[in-house]
Amino acid sequence: MWNKYFKDIRPSDYKDPSLKRQVKLLRYLDEVLLEEDKLKQLTELKTKMIKMYNMAKICPFTKKNCDLSKDGIKESDYSDKGAYWREAYEDPNFMENLDDLWTQVEPLYAELHKYLSIKAKQTFGSRIDISDGLIPDHILVITAKDAITPFRNVSGMEVDPVLKQQRYTVIDLFMIAEEFFLSMGLMRMDISYNEQAGAMITNPKDGRKVLCHANSWTLCDGNTYLIKMCAKVAFADLITIHHEMGHIQYYMQYKHQPYIFREGANPGFHEAIGDAIALSVITPDHLKKIYILRNYEVSEQGTINALMAMAMEKVMSLPFDFILDKWRWEVFSGAVPENKWNSRWWEYKMKYEKIKPPVKRSDETDFDPGIIMHVAAGVPYISDGLKLGCSKHWSETLEIMTGSKKLSAEPILEYFEPLYKFLKAENEKYEYYLRPQPKPNICDLEFKGRMSQRSKIRNDPPFACIQKH
Repeated sequence: MWNKYFKDIRPSDYKDPSLKRQVKLLRYLDEVLLEEDKLKQLTELKTKMIKMYNMAKICPFTKKNCDLSKDGIKESDYSDKGAYWREAYEDPNFMENLDDLWTQVEPLYAELHKYLSIKAKQTFGSRIDISDGLIPDHILVITAKDAITPFRNVSGMEVDPVLKQQRYTVIDLFMIAEEFFLSMGLMRMDISYNEQAGAMITNPKDGRKVLCHANSWTLCDGNTYLIKMCAKVAFADLITIHHEMGHIQYYMQYKHQPYIFREGANPGFHEAIGDAIALSVITPDHLKKIYILRNYEVSEQGTINALMAMAMEKVMSLPFDFILDKWRWEVFSGAVPENKWNSRWWEYKMKYEKIKPPVKRSDETDFDPGIIMHVAAGVPYISDGLKLGCSKHWSETLEIMTGSKKLSAEPILEYFEPLYKFLKAENEKYEYYLRPQPKPNICDLEFKGRMSQRSKIRNDPPFACIQKH
């Protein structure tokens, strides 16, 4: 189909701006450019990789997946799949701009990482070595869970007990989320969580193994929109439901556009819309308004607790989000040979996340990025504006929605400013936990112990050890 009708068309052949843009985007089709047998192979490989991700087993197919993906890219005027993915952002300086955004948020991440490093040393002491500035991956997970509430004597936003007490169901959570969108004058989305229409909103009762990673779907017919997740009656899932419904609303808003424009303004817009909705939902005022937050008083300490919980979810993931595609772009371009894939992954983990592996890793036997769903599925991660879809350059849509054409980290820095000040103060107070231990003195400790015992017998003054500085 592609080779017969579209292979030789060029945007420069058309004068109409909308038509020119449609032709440009039509060339951004990736896998449909493959020959039928190779497309079938690639589809089967991705299905196996996703299934293996779901079953938590090994994933041996990534190299073959990369090779087949390259075949499709050859037909679309891109040097490699990384270049193809970046083209969706329509920014020739995209990689440099990403580096600039990371530079803006790095100080916030650095203070949060330092705070967790101190907490780790307080908990594990000499049992862990973080003198290199790197926290072992498994220690970071444990420490983050323990440090998520700095002020434990302050009542938190305890929503789960209320949901349980009032006997909410998963359907109730979806209805709460839908009401939030309706209150803003947006479209009804009840079809998206209707199991009779094909949605999957809870873990299958028949015990089938499914991929529970929450996502949203449109069948591109202008009528069918579905959510797939394994939701439970919990506040965390209520937030996720709002996020997924943000995707559904976006699909519905641009359904009137020509098919080729039925996408987010760029691959990051969909996630940005979902997260913006989720952030709006978790405010105490909103939760009180929908009667699922009780006995909570806003306070400075309570605000720090709430911001810390949000930072653990959003800020701690920023360098991971950054390096995942950065690593894949290098894999796709061939800048990193296959026998160095895993070591380059950890090189970036250590450089940006300041995390090191808990045990020694090997390029021959380990492929740690393979446990990430977006790697297994081959999905990019850096992922009245809603109605535009991708009919306009994303910077024009951004200006309509925010008043600025330029991406900036200022809003996230402003949002977390109270937490940033708290972290700096706490880190300065307890920084001594991270200082190198003093060199042992010149006295032999065993000899010191013997002399101390002798002094007790002879009533001599305790042994005084002369230290060399």
